[in-house]
Amino acid sequence: MSYRHRQKHGNIQLGRAVVAVAAFLILGVDWLIYRQDARTPFPFPGLQLYIIISIIWFIAGVIGLCMRQPWGRVMALTILSVGALALFATAIMIIGGAEDQMAVRLKPLSAAILIYFVAGLVIAKSKHIRRLTSRTWE
Repeated sequence: MSYRHRQKHGNIQLGRAVVAVAAFLILGVDWLIYRQDARTPFPFPGLQLYIIISIIWFIAGVIGLCMRQPWGRVMALTILSVGALALFATAIMIIGGAEDQMAVRLKPLSAAILIYFVAGLVIAKSKHIRRLTSRTWE
């Protein structure tokens, strides 16, 4: 396969690198949310459990993507979409609760929503990641 052919349809190693960077960003922001929720005197019910479960399933999707399994991309995108919606709903509930420490709790949530959204777009639209799950161009 020529360089021009790889350039047109994506590069597998670059796709894996993009997935790894997205995974580290997601894991980092999940750690921030978990740590912040654990430190508050009244943690949000179920948020820590949700973070642990989403980390496990997102890592499974990332491993599937790196192993070039078609289900890995679907799983990672599903976890990112559901995660962004769940974190948005959590932010709305925190705003509705009108807590005294609302701004402190919303900073990691808003960063997480943004990172989940951007990572989902990158995984959905990148030709390098699409090449990981497509055997058409082999």
